[in-house]
Amino acid sequence: KRLRKNEKLWTDLRLTDGETKSLEGFSGDCCELELTMDSLSAKNFELNVRVSDDGKEKTTIRYDADTKELVFDASSSSLEPFNGFTEHVDVERAPFALKEDEPLSLRVFVDGPVVEVFANGRQAITRRVYPTMESEGVSISVKGGSVSCNVTAWDMNGIRTGN
Repeated sequence: KRLRKNEKLWTDLRLTDGETKSLEGFSGDCCELELTMDSLSAKNFELNVRVSDDGKEKTTIRYDADTKELVFDASSSSLEPFNGFTEHVDVERAPFALKEDEPLSLRVFVDGPVVEVFANGRQAITRRVYPTMESEGVSISVKGGSVSCNVTAWDMNGIRTGN
């Protein structure tokens, strides 16, 4: 918490099927995000980090209600192929079922190429991504229903060596 600075708040954000909202006024490659869904009737909720201005690069963190999984989708994280790794996995899935009437709560840390995702204190995924552009935007989107959420975001002092 001592690394946090420049807190931004978005309350009662409402999205319907197919809608995407950028977190206007917030970007960065070193940040912390806390999201809480007050109401989640959607089949898929997505948080996109490291989003380029043109949207060609983005790293997607998804909750899939049908498969009951937390999904880390790095298939659009970079415009360059992942050199040297023929068996590189672009999409990682972790089992994660919400309990009845439990809101989805995500805590996400972005520190340069490292993205850490914690869901409801019960599931986590950590990955490295390699954007080739200045991909620093953040957005949320929903498919197959609607969502109401609150987002708190902070710029952070780097925790990588050399910052």
